Amino acid sequence: MVETSGVAKKRSRTDISQSLVNVALSKKLCGGIIVSGDKRERKIPPNKIDHRVRDGVRTHICKFPVVETDYSRERSSEKYLGNDLNITRIFEMYKQECIENRIPEELIAKKWLYEQIFNTEFIYGFKLPDNDTCDQCDAFLIKLQDSDYAKANYTARI
Repeated sequence: MVETSGVAKKRSRTDISQSLVNVALSKKLCGGIIVSGDKRERKIPPNKIDHRVRDGVRTHICKFPVVETDYSRERSSEKYLGNDLNITRIFEMYKQECIENRIPEELIAKKWLYEQIFNTEFIYGFKLPDNDTCDQCDAFLIKLQDSDYAKANYTARI
């Protein structure tokens, strides 16, 4: 409702102001289509994590050598890191590497983010399974160790 000179008047759909018509005509292109960009601002959320932080974490995790299981390979796609590692040690190595490379503080991931990426994007474990090798592989490793022992004794005698 629009109030004119103290009397309320109902506006109909056909009541269009001259300024509205002028603005529409100024935005009109040659093809007869009214084109105008979206006037709303596109702000980056203040809590959005920079993609460089996530990429840095992924790159760091991929640097570690992984061991695939041998005997239980068909039952699991999990890969294993060394027994001496855990998520806290790996994160500390990441922080140390970032400091050595002089990466700005805002581009270094927090521990919760590092753990989230490690646990959701990588299928890594820290302890090799007990039934990791088959009998054939175990026999081969024993022969290999015996040959190394024999070589060491042979070179010691000479």
